[in-house]
Order: sequence, then structure tokens, then C-alpha cells
Amino acid sequence: MNPWLVVPEQLAQAAATLLGSKRLRVYQDSIFVKRGGDGPTLWHSDLNMAPLDTNRFVTAWIPLHPVTEELAPLCFATGSHRDFSGCYWKGRQFLREEDLSSRYQVQSYSPLKMGDVTFHHGGCNVQQGYRNEQHLLTASIWCVRRVDFAWRRRNGFVL
Repeated sequence: MNPWLVVPEQLAQAAATLLGSKRLRVYQDSIFVKRGGDGPTLWHSDLNMAPLDTNRFVTAWIPLHPVTEELAPLCFATGSHRDFSGCYWKGRQFLREEDLSSRYQVQSYSPLKMGDVTFHHGGCNVQQGYRNEQHLLTASIWCVRRVDFAWRRRNGFVL
């Protein structure tokens, strides 16, 4: 990752507004590639996989080509970033459930044009369905956090 090149100014301004902060740090950037026939990406939250002790974290998902419903766009479980009871009572198995629509409003925002951006809170549960299209689905993903955070620690060690 090159922190001087990774985040265009407009994207950084949008993330700063969402996080209510003037100063941000890029936690990670990556290119997401999904081939036709690849299995689904199960429900997960990006923040749950980061060793950060913060709730001030957003992910930007930017398609690198037009994305239609047939290309299995990213789906969001709206409001799931404010609901920890499912994981508390059912553990990680809660996120293995295929249908969260009885608990949350599940939305995708397709069609998307190349360069459109969707933002979601790092704690929001997201997934992507099975693809039977033969075209590649590629997107750029940027995870951004506020400067005021702490690393998660256990027994004095950063996780």
C-alpha cells in the first residue's frame, strides 16, 4: 500500500464526514477479484477481523467495472453494526446463517457504474452471493479508521 496514492481526496473527505473526524488513517487497501463459479462470500464484518479497538471504521467498496445484479454485488445487512446480540447468543455461527433478512433489511445497491462507491460501517455484516456469471467481478476496497484508536491487546501483546 502506498498511503500517498491510495485515497483520492474526495473519497477521504467522504470517509472523514462519515466518521466525524478531520484525520484518518488507511487501515488496508486491497483488490477484490471474484471469478465466475466462485462460491459465496459468507456474512462477515470487516472490523471484526481487524486488531483495532475502535468503532470508528468504514469500508469503501469501489467496483472497477459496471456491476449488475447478475454479477452478485455486495449485500449489506442494514443496522447490523448496532446489533451484537446475534453473535453474543449464537457465537460466530450466527454469521454462517445464510438468511439474515428476518433480522435485518438486506440491501444491495446495483446497478453500479465503474467508480461508484458504497461505504459501510466496519461492523456492518456484508456478504456476496454465488456467481454463475463467467465474467470477473473486481473491486477496490479501502478500509479507513479515525486516528484516535487503540490496538487490541491481550496479556500485553498486540493481537
